[in-house]
Amino acid sequence: MTTPKKTTGVRVPIYLDEELTKLASYRGITKNSLIVTALWEYLKKEKGNNND
Repeated sequence: MTTPKKTTGVRVPIYLDEELTKLASYRGITKNSLIVTALWEYLKKEKGNNND
């Protein structure tokens, strides 16, 4: 069973998009996967900071 997904759009500066594309390619993953992973890590960090 797959996790339900929601499509959303995010406007980013061209330079940031280029850097994300390069990093994703270097890691052998999609840009979407890179962004989703980064967002999960950010949320984990924020939740950890809120427990102080």
